[in-house]
Amino acid sequence: MRLSVSLVDHNGLAKPLRFMCFFVSLTSLSFFIIASAKTEERTDKIDPITKKNDERSIEVSSYTPKIQILSKDWGNGHPDDIKKVLESTASVLFRYAVQFPNPSILVGQSANGPIVLHQRGDKGEYLINLNTKDRYWCQYAFQFSHELGHILCGFKKGDSSNMWFEESLCEVASLFSLLRLHLLWCEKPPYPNWISYAPEFKKYVEQRISQNQKFEIKDLSIWFANNELYLRKNPTDRKKNLAVACKLLPLLEEQPENWSACAYLNKQKSNEFKTFPQYLDDWRNACKQEAHIKFVEKISSKFGILLPLNATKSNDRSF
Repeated sequence: MRLSVSLVDHNGLAKPLRFMCFFVSLTSLSFFIIASAKTEERTDKIDPITKKNDERSIEVSSYTPKIQILSKDWGNGHPDDIKKVLESTASVLFRYAVQFPNPSILVGQSANGPIVLHQRGDKGEYLINLNTKDRYWCQYAFQFSHELGHILCGFKKGDSSNMWFEESLCEVASLFSLLRLHLLWCEKPPYPNWISYAPEFKKYVEQRISQNQKFEIKDLSIWFANNELYLRKNPTDRKKNLAVACKLLPLLEEQPENWSACAYLNKQKSNEFKTFPQYLDDWRNACKQEAHIKFVEKISSKFGILLPLNATKSNDRSF
């Protein structure tokens, strides 16, 4: 940066003006460097998909599971295109998740799907079967992200009394993923000519929620108290799963980094029966980060449950 100054008095003012010019230049340069650094710092807090500035530190990564398509009978859908859709779907969820020891996923087509199997592949791969064909990309993404939700929640065998909650979180995963795919494909679809398909993801979510309006939940705590026994016996009532998901979705839309908290949901799951408050308390106790603990407590409060369960209920002291 240079400043051009015309000197009037060549005898006494030349050196002071040169010094002043240098000082102003140095000050301006320092300001520019500081401003640039602040701009760079703000950029680090922009969500890579929503492009929104966020004061929280959003931890994201390019971590995406390796996906292999096993079946060849997908109707008009080509396995290479299907793989692109599933990779794109996984990317919007796993960027906020913890990394797994074996992130590989084998995908098949089955009338008994969609389902993620408890058994694993020869090399420890997750096994997912989808029940869709042709080029219904929204359906592929919705089914796949639901099953990915089970993986994110550390699904395991055991007491199924609270399985309805995991199923509801997986429904959140589907809604969340399709809304993010809409944003992602508007800018960076798997193929340039697929950009026109981007709005279909959002339409799919809106239509699904609209069709479930009569099951809308006003107060989650009251609703849970009235449905607790039913939910224990009917964990995959999709209308109720979706109704719960609609209440939880805003929490993960606001803080998507908390998807990583779901990895601890089933850490303490066993064959022993647990009430829903106990199940949530186990989740909270398994979490290692303060942000995750607060997230679980926030969800619990939506159901009218105060955690931790063993918290001291009185501040009275004995003398």
